[in-house]
Amino acid sequence: MNIILDMGNVLIEFAGPIYIKKHYPELEFLIDIIFRSENWQEVDRGNLNEEQLIDIFKNRFPQYRVQIEDILLNWHKEVRFINQDVFEKFKEYKFYALTNMGKNHFEYIKNKKAFDKFDGVVASFKYHSIKPEKEIFEILIDKYKIEPKESFFVDDNVFNVNTAKKLGFKSMVYDKEKSRLIDFIKENYAK
Repeated sequence: MNIILDMGNVLIEFAGPIYIKKHYPELEFLIDIIFRSENWQEVDRGNLNEEQLIDIFKNRFPQYRVQIEDILLNWHKEVRFINQDVFEKFKEYKFYALTNMGKNHFEYIKNKKAFDKFDGVVASFKYHSIKPEKEIFEILIDKYKIEPKESFFVDDNVFNVNTAKKLGFKSMVYDKEKSRLIDFIKENYAK
């Protein structure tokens, strides 16, 4: 049996908004502009790197050039790990990460040993496909020989969960504000 986890808001708090709120509270409007933009999705997809993204946003907002460069080079340093006790609790399961993540952030997280407890990891930038596209799920299935009907997929995004369901995964939307991940998995999958 397999447990497949998203990273952002499931095992780590997304650090971009945290960094801006902590270091540049007067620029909170940049959270949506940067981290929820199509350009950001292209970083996750591996078609842009964060250095290219800096140029895009510095040209768009020249008055914030210094702040934008700092944000995009350092945001990942505010990452907070959550729900790490899930690996110890469900030792009998195989764990896989399926995450939309750009290369720089992936390397930072990897250096923090965040992927060490997984049996496999599929990060979007490596495959030029992002959730909720079905291709990234198929990459996970093929690469690790996963049987969807023997797997539980957890993500905080309903669109990602819907794609997983269509492919045969037992899937549920997780909200870290409502329950701990251990309790969520116990209630919905592992008894």
